[in-house]
Amino acid sequence: IQNGCLADAAACCGRVLLRSQVLQLAGNLKPLVEYELRTWLQQVESSSVMVGHTISQKLDGDVVDVARGWATLVFVDVHGSSMEVPNCQQLKELAMPATAASTALPTAQLQPLQPSSPKVIAERLGP
Repeated sequence: IQNGCLADAAACCGRVLLRSQVLQLAGNLKPLVEYELRTWLQQVESSSVMVGHTISQKLDGDVVDVARGWATLVFVDVHGSSMEVPNCQQLKELAMPATAASTALPTAQLQPLQPSSPKVIAERLGP
């Protein structure tokens, strides 16, 4: 936020809050493995911004998305009240259509999001 296209908007408000975030994994992400993170403005509304992101890695010579997701950001004033996104119209012009984002690179097989219990998550992560 501080160094990208949302920097000017963030400077005009009290805080930028994360309202929601979703991450869909094709498999377990491993520590100390080199990944590439791509982020873009997916959707800009008058009171929120949705930022899309993918995590990719080289597999068998191809760059493949191993995770994808999005986060919704809300801009609030110094009193904590929701406010209109600063520079909303200019940011809307920068937003990437969802179809362009989803076809940028080949995507590994991603399963639909399923709620998991803490026990299931612990079993997937291992010891």
